[in-house]
Amino acid sequence: MKRPIALLASLLAVTVLATAATAAGGESSDPLISLNYLQTTFTTKATSSIDAALDKSDQAAYAKAEAALRLTIAAAEANVGAQRADVFTESRLKQGDVLSGTTGLQVIVLAGSVNVQFSSGAVVDVTTGSEVKSSAALAENHRYLVAEDTTALFTVTGKTAVVNYCGFYSIASSSSVDYPAM
Repeated sequence: MKRPIALLASLLAVTVLATAATAAGGESSDPLISLNYLQTTFTTKATSSIDAALDKSDQAAYAKAEAALRLTIAAAEANVGAQRADVFTESRLKQGDVLSGTTGLQVIVLAGSVNVQFSSGAVVDVTTGSEVKSSAALAENHRYLVAEDTTALFTVTGKTAVVNYCGFYSIASSSSVDYPAM
């Protein structure tokens, strides 16, 4: 009884292996992948995948170049109408006025509310030795330094502010009401 079952199992195994061996592709008459599949489906998918990867890479490079260009333009614009204060100069500014400057400008808020904005680089609170985040409100009687490769905009957010500054600067006046001048 064992012998016929073993013989039958062996015969079945040989039949399965022979069928698998003859059915396997890879020869010129029966390749693993058809030429039509390679020319249509595979090529299309591979091309679109490669294009998507290149587009993503191009977008990152473009964004980096655009940011560098915008920084250069902002620095040039800030210096075009810029004046230089060789010593600390005190000014009273009204709401919406913007004191802008590039690398090396130092600002001390003596009174009032002032925010700083910059797109890249850094502004340092020299008094505490810490870096200030863009859009942050500045503390009174702290010295702020516009760091290397930075263009910063110091905007008066309260009704009025008194600031000291030294370095290359430009002041853009707003059209808001100048309460202390009334």
